[in-house]
Amino acid sequence: MVSLAVTLQPERVIEIQSKDKVGALRELVAAAARSGEAVDEAALHKAVLEREELSSTAFGDGLAMPHVRLPGIKRFLTVLGRAPVGIDFAAQDGQPVRLLLLIVGPEPKREDYLKLMGRAAKFLKHERDRLLALTDFGKAATDLAVEY
Repeated sequence: MVSLAVTLQPERVIEIQSKDKVGALRELVAAAARSGEAVDEAALHKAVLEREELSSTAFGDGLAMPHVRLPGIKRFLTVLGRAPVGIDFAAQDGQPVRLLLLIVGPEPKREDYLKLMGRAAKFLKHERDRLLALTDFGKAATDLAVEY
């Protein structure tokens, strides 16, 4: 079974510099493309933006989980981003998003995709305050993800 412990690596935990939604998504996608997986950065960025246009992936309390399944992706990968100042993500509660977890999954693995999204949402909700307070964000965040 796929888990955050497997998919989230320290090199895919980033501090987001952008102050807007499109820029933040671009940073997450760029980190995914640098991951060593065979990821077409332009195709992924387009898919993430198209998904976000359907409805915001922000789910309140400063959290967002952009997600897509893409043809050609062989394994799940995740990228965790922290935006210290917060980003307007059109969240229903109106709060700016400070933690974003991008999930990219293989097209045919729908059931595993849904399970990973559930675990990821639980991780963000339960570890929100600790993730926001971390000084060594990359390593410490992946250590927290081990339980999910």
